Amino acid sequence: ANTNSNWGSNWHEFIMFRNQGALIGSIVNSGTTAVSYNTTSDERLKFNIKPTNFSIKDLMKIQIKDYQYKTDSSNTSLTGFIAQQLYNVIPNAVTKGGSDEKTNPWQVDYGKITPYVVKAVQDQQELIESQKKEIENLKIENNKLNSDVKQLVSKNLEIEKVIFDLLEKVKMFEKK
Repeated sequence: ANTNSNWGSNWHEFIMFRNQGALIGSIVNSGTTAVSYNTTSDERLKFNIKPTNFSIKDLMKIQIKDYQYKTDSSNTSLTGFIAQQLYNVIPNAVTKGGSDEKTNPWQVDYGKITPYVVKAVQDQQELIESQKKEIENLKIENNKLNSDVKQLVSKNLEIEKVIFDLLEKVKMFEKK
């Protein structure tokens, strides 16, 4: 880990994480009260880039739990994942622990869940857009059918009038 600062531009890099000389993440402050925990995601550092096979179906397999930590004397209720359960769905978001849960527990990198959530929202939006188009087409078809029904009702009334008139003429004819 290294630290670096550019005080003139109000940007401060507190810690830089490197792997074989390449920056893989950092903790920075941009001059505000916020701290950013960054993971490198530069396209120039990647290869074999392709759309994911994960979908909302995978995200639906993730169990969300309420829990308290045994070491928390105030028993604060939290909501999140159980690492062992999450590992079965998104293993790359979990760091496996060892036999002693106090010194080497299973851990979750919540930030690694974000791409799956975004993909699920994209899947849902695609479905919503498709359903919107289908609804609009059904509305158009419904309006046409309503128009056709009105025309048929009008024609039916005309036919009923003709039949009524004919029946009246038949009655008059029978009276003669």
